[in-house]
Amino acid sequence: MHKAQPKAKYIASLLIQVLHIPEDGSLVPVFGCGHESSNHEAITFWVETKIDEIDAEEVIFRLEQMANDHSRTDPTGGVKNDG
Repeated sequence: MHKAQPKAKYIASLLIQVLHIPEDGSLVPVFGCGHESSNHEAITFWVETKIDEIDAEEVIFRLEQMANDHSRTDPTGGVKNDG
């Protein structure tokens, strides 16, 4: 197995966080190529196949914003009170 690009791994992690993708291997057949053992590995592989087609820095910026927005929202859809 090859070593994943750090940017691809980070984008995959952000996608998993923002989209609430489970930690299991349910998406391996969809995003992987057959040797991945988890959704994270499969999505990392998929991101690596697309990384030349996207503006990785822009994708990271937008996903980080979404992740931050999600962290400020409670699970019931309300906004957390930080103060």
